[in-house]
Amino acid sequence: MTRRIRVLRGESPGSAARDTALSRLLLTAVLRGDATECLRIWRPCDAFAFSALDRTRIGFEGAVRAAREAGFEPFLRLTGGHAAVYTDATAAFAWTVPAPEPHRGIRERFDVLAELVAASLRDLGIDAHVGPVAGEYCPGAHSVNARGRVKLMGVGRGGGRTRPRGQTYWAQLFGWARLYARYAQHTG
Repeated sequence: MTRRIRVLRGESPGSAARDTALSRLLLTAVLRGDATECLRIWRPCDAFAFSALDRTRIGFEGAVRAAREAGFEPFLRLTGGHAAVYTDATAAFAWTVPAPEPHRGIRERFDVLAELVAASLRDLGIDAHVGPVAGEYCPGAHSVNARGRVKLMGVGRGGGRTRPRGQTYWAQLFGWARLYARYAQHTG
C-alpha cells in the first residue's frame, strides 16, 4: 500500500487565531475521514502560544497582557505542554495522522517524528540528536538537540473530539535557522 501525505506549506494566514483555526480544520478533516495524512509546514507570525494548562494557572491574564505589550499575539494552542514563543524565525510544522486507535503507538510515532527531524537537520550539517538536554525548557525524551547542548525541537500531541479515528502530532522547530547560525559560529 502506498502512503500518501498531503503537504501544505507557506506563510502564516495572518494571525495566530487563523493559524490555529486552519490547524483545527485539518485535524477535524482527518478525524472525520474526509482527508488523508497531512504535513503542514509554515512560518508563523509573532505569537505567544499558551496551553490549556497555562490558562488555569494564577497570573494567566497578566501573562497574556505581557505578551501583547511585547508585540506577540497570545493564543491557545491545540497541544499541551507549556507556553512557547513563535517568531518569523520559527519553522513550524504539524503532522496530522489518522490512527484507528490513537493512544496505541504514540511513543513509536514520536520516535519516528523526532528521528525524521534530527536526520533532516543532520543533512543540513547540524550535529542533531534525539534526547533531552540538561535544563531544557519543556523537557522530553523526544526533544531534538544540537550536540546534546541546545534544544531545537520538541514533540507534542493534540487530538480532537469528533471521533476517535485520528490523532495529530505537532512539533515546532523553534527558530532553528537562527540557532544554526549561532551553532555554526561556535563550531568553526
